[in-house]
Amino acid sequence: MMNKVFTRGWIKLSIDWGLDGFYNYIEEMEGILNLQLEKLVNEYKEESKNLSEDQAEDFYEYNYADQVNYFKDDFPNILRKSFVTSLYSFLEQQLVKVCQEVHKVIQDDSYNRKYNRSPIFYSYKYLTEEVKVDSDTLNETWSKIEKLNKIRNHLVHNGGDTLNKIKDPKNKNDEKNNETLDAFIYYNLAKEDKKYNEFLISENKAHKLKYDIKISSDFCEEILNITREFFDTLTNLLKDHKA
Repeated sequence: MMNKVFTRGWIKLSIDWGLDGFYNYIEEMEGILNLQLEKLVNEYKEESKNLSEDQAEDFYEYNYADQVNYFKDDFPNILRKSFVTSLYSFLEQQLVKVCQEVHKVIQDDSYNRKYNRSPIFYSYKYLTEEVKVDSDTLNETWSKIEKLNKIRNHLVHNGGDTLNKIKDPKNKNDEKNNETLDAFIYYNLAKEDKKYNEFLISENKAHKLKYDIKISSDFCEEILNITREFFDTLTNLLKDHKA
């Protein structure tokens, strides 16, 4: 049996505390964004109450449109991207810690801290292939985490708010690009730019179709739930696992 760190649930408790902090963070973040928007709307209503409809529209466009768009779209996207990368780092760090605790118990030679791949994939491979944790039980949530990895990598290494769908991919880079886009589409974060793509098709230049991406509040909550489900399942498996 695994040691008391798992049977008493200390690792799970530590992970839960960390995830609770992320839940509090996103709740406060979204609350602040909503309050700022509400404040701007109320200010506009107060300052435009004596204006005609046309004057009020011009006043809004000149004084408030950019601010509202910033707090409605641009700023939330920046904060949510940061949230995604921070949560992914937490997931990776906690999975490594789980592996370290398992290694203390079984004292095997297969665990190597000099990862050949990213720590999250190495750790999962170690647990499922060397420790023989039931991968079938973890598979559903792990497949979602693999998609999260592609999203996180795009945010960290590319950072753009657009992605291209490569028609008839010619090489591995094209295929990887499409896999990343598929991950965004899976979580409903990518929207096809239909007007632009229709233009490309009409001009017979549609090798790359353009998609706009935006991180939603629902997505942040969804990946939090996925992360919690994954660790709940993993720690329960390890609690009863025979070393």
